[in-house]
Amino acid sequence: MAEAAFAATELLDVESLTTDLSSAVEQIFISAYFRKSLRFRTLIIKPCIVGERAALRDIVQRAWDLSLSMQKDLVSCQAKVTIAPKDPKTKDFRPFDSRCVDGVLKGMGTEDGDQVLGTFRFGFEQINEYGERKCFIRPEVITESLLHNSDQM
Repeated sequence: MAEAAFAATELLDVESLTTDLSSAVEQIFISAYFRKSLRFRTLIIKPCIVGERAALRDIVQRAWDLSLSMQKDLVSCQAKVTIAPKDPKTKDFRPFDSRCVDGVLKGMGTEDGDQVLGTFRFGFEQINEYGERKCFIRPEVITESLLHNSDQM
């Protein structure tokens, strides 16, 4: 699973992380709507991302604050927010695997192997002092089945 951990000794670079998140959101828009034209980016995507930049910055800041607070309180384990797993080589989302993630739309026929378009809800996991992972909440993802079944909505 992809991880976003903040070490207690790190200084937070809010702008850099916000820019990374903005780029990821832009890629989700492009993938979801299959539009790569400059006009689509200029008229649709950029205004949405610019309009939500303050909210993204707030999410980064709150995640960092929560991480530091939990690191101070939880000495023997780590808690991590997780997203849809990505391939470490290509940085693309891995195909849907019902053992690791949940599909957000249960009635859309999502199957193992479907292309994941993005994370809809974050997951949450714990890693104990021995490195053992326990998943409390699996991330929910949007898959290509949404596009195949969009006429049913």
